[in-house]
Amino acid sequence: MQQKIRVMVVDDSLVFRSWLIQSLGEDSRFEVIGYAVNALDAKNKLPLLKPDIMTLDIEMPGSDGFEVARRLSIGRVCPELVFVSNYENMVFDSQEYRPLWFVRKRLLEEDVKKAVAKYLEIRPERKLNFKVKSRMGCWEIRYADILYVECRGHEITVVMKNKETCVGWGSLKAMEDELDPDQFLRIHSNFLVNMDYVKEIGKR
Repeated sequence: MQQKIRVMVVDDSLVFRSWLIQSLGEDSRFEVIGYAVNALDAKNKLPLLKPDIMTLDIEMPGSDGFEVARRLSIGRVCPELVFVSNYENMVFDSQEYRPLWFVRKRLLEEDVKKAVAKYLEIRPERKLNFKVKSRMGCWEIRYADILYVECRGHEITVVMKNKETCVGWGSLKAMEDELDPDQFLRIHSNFLVNMDYVKEIGKR
């Protein structure tokens, strides 16, 4: 059975929040795992809920949706963002955060369907990707491009087949659990190696 897509709804409007929860809940491929009523609520719940997608109202009292997105860029959890707004011109500012989609409240039903279609379109591709969390945000790296992973303390270095590197933070155990065990082998307490690039195994 395919795992459901986990969605978190962030909106201070009870009307729009309820509509989004109901609409997404009617699609058997999605599971609305929770909601937040403002930016602070979202910040507190996000690490616990760990959604695949977060719908994010831009106009909220206090910190707005863009502030939530900024915090996400330096956080541990990096869901796909679907911005929601009454103001269509906000679509240009929203592109800074590379959202999955921009939903106009006046066309809520129509735009939510487009956002869902977009996620389902890219989902097979994203299964091949691994997100490395760094101080600069989340870097998306294809599994096939990873040569090996090295961990020193809490610092993770991912070395790609083109010899480029991406440095982030976390634990090797967490990465080992995330990566395909048939493709990545832990050969030392500090290393995970992509077996697709191993030509020979010998003794030193």
